[in-house]
Amino acid sequence: MPIKVTATLNLKGIPKEIRREFLRKAEDKRAVEAAILEEMIEGRSPVKGEKFKQYSVSYANQKNSGARKPVNMFKSGGLYKSLTITKSGDAININFKGRAILARYHDAPKADSNMPQRRLLPRKAGEEFKKRIQSVINEMLNRAVFRAITKANR
Repeated sequence: MPIKVTATLNLKGIPKEIRREFLRKAEDKRAVEAAILEEMIEGRSPVKGEKFKQYSVSYANQKNSGARKPVNMFKSGGLYKSLTITKSGDAININFKGRAILARYHDAPKADSNMPQRRLLPRKAGEEFKKRIQSVINEMLNRAVFRAITKANR
């Protein structure tokens, strides 16, 4: 069974023609993925108001020659490669899935775990992406509106 950490963007209430255009182009999907990964590469959580806790001394010595920051969540690249974005009806699903068991462990560690929580995606009520990521999503929505209007006026 694949392990998933998922955020869902709800598109209900948006006209069908615009929903159809949203994420239609592959570059739109890649832009959102890039914005999320850019935050992580720079050692920041993609979730507004959240920060990645620095690496423990022992893990930092094992991973980056003792550097406890930036916490870029990169060891093998599996977590980064497991980020997927799919459109499903009235929703856009953003997932870390497949081999990325660490996504689940970091996003919501078990109570008996010594692994610190590092929020990867907004999942709880009131959580949202950071402004930079949200700007990319808003720009995609603007392009979808433009494409829908252009098609309607042909």
